[in-house]
Amino acid sequence: MTGYLQDPQPAYAHISSQAQYIMPRSGTAPLTYLFRYENQPLLIQFLEQRLKVKLDIPSLNRSPKQQLRLSPHVEQDFRQKYHRDLTLWESLG
Repeated sequence: MTGYLQDPQPAYAHISSQAQYIMPRSGTAPLTYLFRYENQPLLIQFLEQRLKVKLDIPSLNRSPKQQLRLSPHVEQDFRQKYHRDLTLWESLG
């Protein structure tokens, strides 16, 4: 996380802002649907209804569940630097 917050970002942490990537630009169509990655059941339900098929998508290569914590300082820096990304993520519910 600290590499992601650096300016410039080291190569291993170079990930663009999601909000910047998907927000509409002048002359382009906005997104119609956007789903949180961690809410796959909602995406699958949406696709099944739209496609009128039952999808069986196995979960492969899953990371083990573990409790992850950021220090308050790092979390505050992240929330400040990436507030547009967090606002977008929170709007998806």
